[in-house]
Amino acid sequence: MLRLIGFLNERPHSEATLESNIKPEHALARYAEYRSREGQRWAKMKKTMASKTIRTSWRAGVVFSIATLALLATAWLTFRGHHYIAGSLLSITGMIAAKGTWEALAASVILKSGEIEFGSVLGRHTIRKEDIESVTWEKGCGVSLKLKDGGWQRVPDLHNAQRVSAGIRAWLKR
Repeated sequence: MLRLIGFLNERPHSEATLESNIKPEHALARYAEYRSREGQRWAKMKKTMASKTIRTSWRAGVVFSIATLALLATAWLTFRGHHYIAGSLLSITGMIAAKGTWEALAASVILKSGEIEFGSVLGRHTIRKEDIESVTWEKGCGVSLKLKDGGWQRVPDLHNAQRVSAGIRAWLKR
């Protein structure tokens, strides 16, 4: 291969440096075929890199689901003991927890080639890459995007703000 590259860079060479059965025009054809295969591989890799989805960790989903089931089971046991007010309050709280679990598991951030899309149970929101100035996060506050028009856009909470902000920051540099 080095001999072929030397030939293509038009370094001084003789027929003896090339393999005896490869003529210069065949070497160029082989090199072009090699470059086209590499180009196809690169295009395929670029296509898979075109969008990346960041979701809530499955561990957080398991914890939320167990907590919700425990709350609903406590409500059911309270109803069986004829404590209707406490059972009603626990049932309502359990339903709110179930909705929160569903929302947490459905939330996602999709990094496409030219835009970022936030998704949740209630809908989707899209922002173009050119409109984003920077990304920041703080413990307890989550991830926020600073927009070029001076506004801020909050990113849905995926329960790992540092990972999400690092992913968005890397995406912005591409």
